[in-house]
Amino acid sequence: MNIVKSFWIEYMDRDGNLDVLLIGNSYAPVVSTGRLDASLRIKLRGSTKGDFKAISSLNSEINTRGNAIQIIKIKDKSLFC
Repeated sequence: MNIVKSFWIEYMDRDGNLDVLLIGNSYAPVVSTGRLDASLRIKLRGSTKGDFKAISSLNSEINTRGNAIQIIKIKDKSLFC
């Protein structure tokens, strides 16, 4: 079980269509449900029709480990080299 903790809407594929990134993963226990640690990470690729297609996390270049509760954009890509 998991819930969406954060989302980001942007032109990620540079195709002129908005895309959506959804994440959620929490190891903090919740009394009523337990941990929400199903490692949610979904990319929705926008189309010219205004709908979205879910992209497999294996093909979406999204990598989350541990708690994933907020998305931030990092402009300096040299941090990952």
